[in-house]
Amino acid sequence: MKNAYKYILIILVVILFSFAFTSSHRIQSIDDLTYIVALGIDVGDTERLKVTFQFTKPSASSGEGSSDESSSIIMDTIEAPSIDAALNLINTYSSKEINLSHCKLIIFSEKIAMSGIKEEIFSLANKVQIRPDTNILITTSSARDYIASVKPTLDNLITKFYATFPNSSEYTGYIVDANLGQFMNKITSLASQPVALLGNVISKADSNQSSNNKSSDDSGSEILEAKNGVENVGTAVFRQDKLVGTLTPLETVAHLIVTGKVKSCNISMPDPENKENLIDLYFDFTTSPKINVSLLNGTPYIKIKVKANATISSIKQLSSTNTKQQIKLTQEYANNYLEKLLLHYLYKTSKELKSDCSGFGNYALKNFKTMQELENYNWLQHYQDSFFKVEPEVVVDSGF
Repeated sequence: MKNAYKYILIILVVILFSFAFTSSHRIQSIDDLTYIVALGIDVGDTERLKVTFQFTKPSASSGEGSSDESSSIIMDTIEAPSIDAALNLINTYSSKEINLSHCKLIIFSEKIAMSGIKEEIFSLANKVQIRPDTNILITTSSARDYIASVKPTLDNLITKFYATFPNSSEYTGYIVDANLGQFMNKITSLASQPVALLGNVISKADSNQSSNNKSSDDSGSEILEAKNGVENVGTAVFRQDKLVGTLTPLETVAHLIVTGKVKSCNISMPDPENKENLIDLYFDFTTSPKINVSLLNGTPYIKIKVKANATISSIKQLSSTNTKQQIKLTQEYANNYLEKLLLHYLYKTSKELKSDCSGFGNYALKNFKTMQELENYNWLQHYQDSFFKVEPEVVVDSGF
């Protein structure tokens, strides 16, 4: 009797597994798929959107023939009322099925970003193939022109360039690391606003002018921005899903310092002994900033403490004795300079852009007992009334 039950159980398990995996028999070869590596979204001429797809031939992704990768890069642009409609159309025209699992960069033109991109962000985030760490970039040119102008010089594969260039935010401070998952979460957040990468196309005129401005003793260097065809510096700032302004590279440094997302960076500032000269300090941020947000008569008061070690990396001329007094003077000036830099950034985001892109609202949650109190207060609206206190603590050491 026990053996009969055993055989019945085995038969039931076999039947169960047979039904469970009947829909997984489909096998697709790489030759049956076309992998999108970048997606560009512009305002359409006849339809709402103009969507540019960039994909590579299978031989390009295998690493062979990398010296002539440009011949393996294909672009196609389609106008459609939505991203899903554009994907359906491109699948209709293509002899292979479109796959988005290798998409590394999504580019929005400045024009469409200013009108709001919530619908596009939600549509992209809802697609299983697109990963949440896909980079989001806003370009001052059209998205199609940006994609067409990208020519990596230090990477054999364009997909690797798209995936890795935002990593420089940790050691330069001139660019942010912004992806689809972060952007979608902050669109719906009650305590912070999203940011995105900022890029633009380098024209031939700009490239020639930059080349002509190089000094004779710098003739051996190359302008990577001009060689790449694009320049990726600065930050695009949003209020919910609409682009409201941009941050310069130096303001981006301040943004990353406040948010604790830069490990080290170089900052040039006037030499305290001779304001006509510049001195370069290499900052090492060993700890995250300490941020406290309180409400004084309903107005946000934000206090920020920043600690950093700095080394003099270059200076035009040392003092005659290079005494400790010079280091002390540089340290005092560095603290004042960093305070002014951070305050400029903070008041620009609050008064001019009116966007809490630093996420101070997350530190303000302690002032509210319930989510309903937070909603009633409307932090994102009150952020523009904020006032700040910055307390930098920079210890400067001579690099000589």
